[in-house]
Amino acid sequence: MSNYAERRTKQQYLAIKKQRKYRRKIFTDIFKKYQQVDELPDGYAFCYPRSEDWAAKLNEFLEICQSRYPFFTPELIFEPNQDAIWMRIKGPEGTKDVIKKVLSRNRKTIPTVRKAIQLGFRLATSPVRVTPDFIIIGAAKCGTTSLYGYLTQHPCIAPAFKKELYFFDRYFGRGMAWYRAYFPTLFNKKFTQHIKKRNFITGESTPCYLFHPHAPRRVFEKFPRIKLIVLLRNPVDRAYSYYHMKVRRGFETLSFEEAVEKEEERLDGELDKMIADENYFSFNRHNFSYLARGIYVDQLRNWMKFFPKEQFLIVKSEDFYKQSSEVSKQILGFLDLPEWELNIEKKFNYFPYPKMDTKIRKRLVEYFKPYNQRLYELLGMNLGWDS
Repeated sequence: MSNYAERRTKQQYLAIKKQRKYRRKIFTDIFKKYQQVDELPDGYAFCYPRSEDWAAKLNEFLEICQSRYPFFTPELIFEPNQDAIWMRIKGPEGTKDVIKKVLSRNRKTIPTVRKAIQLGFRLATSPVRVTPDFIIIGAAKCGTTSLYGYLTQHPCIAPAFKKELYFFDRYFGRGMAWYRAYFPTLFNKKFTQHIKKRNFITGESTPCYLFHPHAPRRVFEKFPRIKLIVLLRNPVDRAYSYYHMKVRRGFETLSFEEAVEKEEERLDGELDKMIADENYFSFNRHNFSYLARGIYVDQLRNWMKFFPKEQFLIVKSEDFYKQSSEVSKQILGFLDLPEWELNIEKKFNYFPYPKMDTKIRKRLVEYFKPYNQRLYELLGMNLGWDS
């Protein structure tokens, strides 16, 4: 073989090697540097930063899948008004097992170690950390993310390290030290009060608490005097919004009408299992409770078995959307904080979706009427959800 042919063969070999190395790095990054991963019934959903680099990587990954994992059916979702790209990977039976193996080989070692060190430090210092003064307990898809985002702009409100902790529903078994690890230290509180000369409170927002059967008792046992904020939205609109969130995240594949029709079957017996076993997590009740979550009166009565009405501030979501500034002032008053001009222009968790079919809407309005009437009687006010 001539020197030219040898050089050419070597260059080809190096080019192929470089290409393989490049693709291997992309593959590793995809399964190592995601921001969040959610398990789906037939696969997984991964979340990545929304940038040109990640868009290019993900598109390259789609090409890799065609040759390396042809049974994968990856799908990219660029949700508007969100700084993230979601990729859903689904496939036939066995797909989830393959992804699990890939994930186990590509563990996020550096971020995991860093997060573990941070959490370890906060756990070690949990005895000198404050506990929440308020909790936004619900309801899901009623504006709780926006409300928490607005409130934590106030100089007297220190946010938790995460907005939704899911402690009193999903992670209660991790103990109070774990929970307190997500709140500021007593030093922060003393410094704010004595040096900066202003009030200091903190709180969290987990909208699934309202719907969980064990959450009221658990919260009461830990914080009997805590202030509870509840946002309630027209249950018809809430159900439709919750449905579209589940569709975006890949959990729901049925049409809205079909999902509503199948809800009773999907949720059958799940509440009994949760009541019998406090550690039981109901996948179906968490993901497919479109109508059940809108029966607010029963959920509030469950909470009011433990807490007096004076510890609740119940806000109509529609009022919050239309009069955010006025409602924010009302909530600051409830928290005994001075008025503050909050930036309420940014919308959180806002995603457009098609208008609901009028026939389905009419049917659901009728469905919720008796429950809404009982709610109005409990609260002593008509929320006007008759259409």
